[in-house]
Amino acid sequence: MADIIKRHNLAYHLYADDTQLYVSFKLGSDDLLSSAKFSIEMCVQEINNWMILNGLKLNEEKTELLLLSSRCRLSPSLEFVRVGSETIQPSSSVRNLGVMLDPNVDMEDHIKKICKTCHFHLTNISKIRSYLDRDSTEAIIHAFVTTNLDYCNAILYGLPKVLLSRLQLVQNRAARIVTFTKKYEHITPSLMALHWLPVDYRIIYKILLLVYKAINGFSPSYISNLLSFCSSSYSLRSCSNKLLQVPRPKLKVPL
Repeated sequence: MADIIKRHNLAYHLYADDTQLYVSFKLGSDDLLSSAKFSIEMCVQEINNWMILNGLKLNEEKTELLLLSSRCRLSPSLEFVRVGSETIQPSSSVRNLGVMLDPNVDMEDHIKKICKTCHFHLTNISKIRSYLDRDSTEAIIHAFVTTNLDYCNAILYGLPKVLLSRLQLVQNRAARIVTFTKKYEHITPSLMALHWLPVDYRIIYKILLLVYKAINGFSPSYISNLLSFCSSSYSLRSCSNKLLQVPRPKLKVPL
């Protein structure tokens, strides 16, 4: 399947029985949009033929289409992509390995899903809190709430504080349940007593952990290849510090 995708010059990601195709193009040209659509349709058609020959079946009904663009740019005017006998229209949000992605990648839908799931579990835990000791309650909180807060939280770095504050409210509620802290009491002492990092620091910790694994050979190559050390033609004392190269951001958004 990977060989088929490469022949159509598409990027891809394979995970178990989930296959994702990627193609990027610049806006403002209908020819580029039509070419991207044609490449995807021809690739999917060839994959479908290969699967039929090998006794497999492409699940056309579960196929989704997502157009990613910036809020500062016009959204691509792509109405549909044909997959077999199905006409796939762009979705407002899709689930990617448990992460909700929307066209602008502002992660608001993903945060809403996390908060909804966590508050559901916290409500159930609070109903039986009086029958549990502190250690058991904390273990249940970590199993049903903390795991949701920490799952793929590195992609939340740089989001507005108004979004991250929703996740912090979830953690605050969990800490109140564990420590029997009242609603209007300050939550910081409880978090410190539990040794829980706030949500924004947990995100930074996850990124630092990923970087440590990448530079020490404990992560996949597609993550390690994203990092490079600073190099200089001069003999500087900083050369021995193994500083990472920081990519320059694009401060101007092309129209």
